[in-house]
Amino acid sequence: MRVVITMPVYEDWESAALMCQAIDAELANVAAIQVSLILVDDGSTTKVSNNFAVADYEHLGAIRLLRYGAIWGISVRLLWPSRLFSRMCHVTR
Repeated sequence: MRVVITMPVYEDWESAALMCQAIDAELANVAAIQVSLILVDDGSTTKVSNNFAVADYEHLGAIRLLRYGAIWGISVRLLWPSRLFSRMCHVTR
């Protein structure tokens, strides 16, 4: 099964990195699942403090960083899971 998680980030890259680590740790207990993360930058002015390289995580299949302003970030969170990702993989709500 494929799962795509979208996570908005605004200014707090350290917390985003901790969340990625926590998700990666939880995936150690789950078999037969591919998880990708999409971090949506909601217009942060601070630089990314972590490169979020997938090689830094054992169980995550992909990590993407989308840089949009606040309005785009909100649109991505509302529209992508229901329209785009539902075509690519099963989305649980």
